[in-house]
Amino acid sequence: TNYQFAVPQDTVFAIPPYIGTVSKSTDKIYLFQSGELVKGFPLAGTLPFTITSLGTQNEKILITAYDNTVYAYRINSTANQ
Repeated sequence: TNYQFAVPQDTVFAIPPYIGTVSKSTDKIYLFQSGELVKGFPLAGTLPFTITSLGTQNEKILITAYDNTVYAYRINSTANQ
């Protein structure tokens, strides 16, 4: 699967089953699953992120930073939700 970005990407990394990228020129993070951009992305972020499960319902939480602030985003478990 190919994805054409509108802006340069500075970092690409894997958090199975996801792939993440960071664009420093736009301060945006991108999240892909099964070759598809996850709904709601890109989001604000300036660093590579991690994804963890939190809470009693095992919600997926993406943790990143934007400048000097930590951000936590709730994400869907599939790309097209």
